[in-house]
Amino acid sequence: MAGRIIRILERSNYDYSDLTATKSVKIKIADLDVSGAREVTLLVRVHAADITGSLSNFTVEALASAPTNEDPNQDFYDKATPVASVVVPDAAILLPANIPTLLLGAVSANCGAWITIFLTANQVAAGALSATLSIDASLKE
Repeated sequence: MAGRIIRILERSNYDYSDLTATKSVKIKIADLDVSGAREVTLLVRVHAADITGSLSNFTVEALASAPTNEDPNQDFYDKATPVASVVVPDAAILLPANIPTLLLGAVSANCGAWITIFLTANQVAAGALSATLSIDASLKE
C-alpha cells in the first residue's frame, strides 16, 4: 500500500487568549488535493497548549471542497458538514502532563477530490487560549 505524508501546517503558535467569551476565530489553513487517495487521516500535533477557559478549544476541520480555474478567487466548499474534525480540548480534558500529544482525525471516504483545512479558536469562557500546533495529512493510495 503506497502512501505519502503532506505537511499542511508547520509548527505554529496561536494565541487567542484576548478573545472574549463566546467568540470564535476561523482561519483557512490549506487546500489539499486528495483525489488519488482512498484513505486520508489528519495528524494534529499539539506541541504545547494553555487552554484554561472551560470548554474552550481549538478545532481543526476538513471540509469537502471543489476549487476551479473558472473562478479562482472563490472558495467552493461544503460548509454544512465537516468530513473530519479534531478538537484540541481545554486543560480539564487534555491534561498538561499529556502534552506533547498527537490527535488523529479520519477523513470521510466520500469527501470528494479536494478538502480545505480550517483552524478555529473557540473561546467559550474567559481564560487562556493558546496552542502550538503542526498538522500533516497521511494519504494512502
